[in-house]
Amino acid sequence: TGTSVNVTGLDNTKVYYVEVWEDTGTEACYQTTPATNNKQPGCELVWDVAATTDWATATNWTPNQVPNSACSVTITNIATLPTIATGTDAACKNLTINSGATLTANMTTGSFQIHGDVINNGTLASGASLAKDIELHGTNNQLSGSGTFVDGSPATTLNVTTTANYTLKSDLTIENINIQGILNDSASYTLNVAGNFLRANAGVFYAGSGTVNFNRSEEHTSELQSPDHLVCR
Repeated sequence: TGTSVNVTGLDNTKVYYVEVWEDTGTEACYQTTPATNNKQPGCELVWDVAATTDWATATNWTPNQVPNSACSVTITNIATLPTIATGTDAACKNLTINSGATLTANMTTGSFQIHGDVINNGTLASGASLAKDIELHGTNNQLSGSGTFVDGSPATTLNVTTTANYTLKSDLTIENINIQGILNDSASYTLNVAGNFLRANAGVFYAGSGTVNFNRSEEHTSELQSPDHLVCR
């Protein structure tokens, strides 16, 4: 009674069970009832103390932890902004990029997987020699923000993967997009595509009553579901 124990080094993706035993002062010990299911909640990480640009350095985050698919991350506008270096397998749950901030995905090998919502009011950028897609894996999630998606020279592709399902929640500007799952404009938002608009055989884009602006090139416009406005420039 009155004793606390701090347990460190837990993994956010695992479930931990805690058993508490009572010492009666005799030869017998008794388990308290019930045992505690202590599932550590998904983590919240903020990029606000970075000494280097490396996404995979724990001390660049508050609290000190490298993000995984259970961690929601916020990129703030500080002097040293994050880069996902080539060879890194990066992941997060929800991604928020604040105004003025930039997250650069610079992997020619490795990956960057997003498993939740994306709120981008800054820039999601790519490196000059980028080959790998930025992958969306959420199954009932949202894309929003006034920022630019996958900006760069050359720009990579935002890939709505085969099991993903995303809904636009604001006007959106994007360089290249590949829809292998579902992208839905359930309201009257505008999707501005500066580069390539690709749709895999099983992919679906529900344009609804929104507007899609193609500013350079596009593919498979005849496959769009219920488009009201298509503007090609």
